[in-house]
Amino acid sequence: MSSPYTTAPNSENEGFISRTRDRTRSIISGIQPWSHFINLRSLSLPSSLSEATNRVNTNLLIFQLNYAIISLVILFLSLLYHPISIIVFLIVLIGWISLYFSRDSPLILFGYAVDDRVVAIFLSLFTMIALIWTSVWLNVLVSLIIASFVVILHATIRVLDDDDQESGYTGLLDDRSRGNYNPFG
Repeated sequence: MSSPYTTAPNSENEGFISRTRDRTRSIISGIQPWSHFINLRSLSLPSSLSEATNRVNTNLLIFQLNYAIISLVILFLSLLYHPISIIVFLIVLIGWISLYFSRDSPLILFGYAVDDRVVAIFLSLFTMIALIWTSVWLNVLVSLIIASFVVILHATIRVLDDDDQESGYTGLLDDRSRGNYNPFG
């Protein structure tokens, strides 16, 4: 005998969960292997400002998700002694995931499509208000400064491998098409 109470599958929730799962997999696939990221043989000081700029631009493209993870870990560590802030941070994170990262189509609000930039600005403002409300804005500011320093430092001293040269900005022009540029002549 079957139960009189059955639950019909909620296709909207299943669609959201499957979209979130697929989006998470695609995001995770963009993370560079940590062994490639922390390869000590690939670290050295740049010889010029242009080389440092080239390294930063390329490494920020190649390792952007790794840098985002490091920044979020530093931010999370700064909130450890503020349990209410961690709860607010998790609520804001859920908002970012559901309203920004897990959507494939534009957000529809009152019958109007809302641009992703507007959603990102709204969520950023909401995040700042939530952090100010929990009185940890100074901790967050200091942790973001530390995270920025760590990211820029790594992006500057990380030498571009041959594999890295094929992605980012460096593969746009080959040596023949660059021409002979002499700033002094």
